[in-house]
Amino acid sequence: MDRLVIGVLALVIFYPGKASSAPQDLLAFSIEELMQVTITSSSYFEETVSQSINSVSYSDESRWNELAVRNVGELMNQMPSTVAVPYLGSTQGVAIRGYLSGINFNGVAVHLDGVPMNKLRPGSGTLELDGFDLSTLSSVEVVRGSGSALHGVDAFHGVVSMGLLDFDVQDEAELGAGTENEAQASIAASGQFGASDLMVAGALRRIGDQSLEYPYTDETGNTRTSERSNELENANVLLKYRTRLSSDTILYATGYAFTLNDAVIHP
Repeated sequence: MDRLVIGVLALVIFYPGKASSAPQDLLAFSIEELMQVTITSSSYFEETVSQSINSVSYSDESRWNELAVRNVGELMNQMPSTVAVPYLGSTQGVAIRGYLSGINFNGVAVHLDGVPMNKLRPGSGTLELDGFDLSTLSSVEVVRGSGSALHGVDAFHGVVSMGLLDFDVQDEAELGAGTENEAQASIAASGQFGASDLMVAGALRRIGDQSLEYPYTDETGNTRTSERSNELENANVLLKYRTRLSSDTILYATGYAFTLNDAVIHP
């Protein structure tokens, strides 16, 4: 059975600015002090979400439980003006605000903890959204509207930004089973070891044959129906590590990988 595998490793050295009294004149701030300033921005005009050029939907575990969704692909289908369209095998393509161009799903940037997934391989980062189990994520944000000025050409239609679990995660383990031959297991734990912090999380999930019927037009122009099993099997592993090398230097390392089995379509 074919499998899709994706992974990311990020290393960051961080140099926090030294604490100091904040000057009243903005122009008197040093670069280090400016990096620590918290700002709030807003629009100059009152407008509804439907009239806005850009809109943002934020969700976390409490919202996922309300919607009874299990992965990012299912979550996309519960977001306003957003739909995850089945593509080859178990892959998905995201359409934002009704824009869907054949089999081309480019134009939606996907970020995982700030790392642009579209840049790691050819094609759109949205294709494996069903593989991102929500058990390893802390939040998902969807930005509808062009974000190319900030995120490049990949964000012409929008951005899907996923945040991974962090070092403040509560130690927990879950087991579950349900209809459609579904079974899942997940674990998350974190600890501090001297000047170092370690966080690990993992998830396994299987969704059985869902027997989803769908219509299609055959070569003669007649409308027929077929069945998509939409079976899914995915495994996720997350590892985060940070250590303080000195008073002003911290080393971060993040590793993430998953496998996603192909779904079966019955002719």
